[in-house]
Amino acid sequence: MKYAVVPLLALTVLSAIGCGTSDSAVSKSESNIDAGAFQKDLEEKRKVGFEKFTPDQVISAFKKDGLGVGKTSDAKDEGAGGLAPDLAISGTRFLIPSLGEDSGGRIWSFSNPEDLEKMRKYYTELGESSAMLKSWVIVRENILVQINGVLPKEKAKKYEGSLNSIK
Repeated sequence: MKYAVVPLLALTVLSAIGCGTSDSAVSKSESNIDAGAFQKDLEEKRKVGFEKFTPDQVISAFKKDGLGVGKTSDAKDEGAGGLAPDLAISGTRFLIPSLGEDSGGRIWSFSNPEDLEKMRKYYTELGESSAMLKSWVIVRENILVQINGVLPKEKAKKYEGSLNSIK
């Protein structure tokens, strides 16, 4: 399965609810997205069903791997998803204590690859629109994880590895 860690920029509104700010942006060259492979992967998912993992499984993996996970809440609650489109079937907002108060990320679960791709595209285009804020986006199967861009790249890779370890 293909996955991606994509440097993205988030809206100031998202910062206020946990996405944080950063004055540096990560170049597109750091992305490991292969658009053709991603599209092929989407086609395969249409054939075999899509819902595989839940946000709770992802949170459990993060905790098991000793990654920073503080308070969690329902990301589908009014305002918890910021201005992102409401396409996910479920979501969990989680705080990362090392990033400071009210800062962390979101885990979204999707029922189909088209909605996941729309959300990934939303965050990607948002990131291309401004260099003021960034987020890390990690995609695997039906899950999209969006994490505050203040988190160092090495730590974002640990969250990626944890997501990819889920069986």
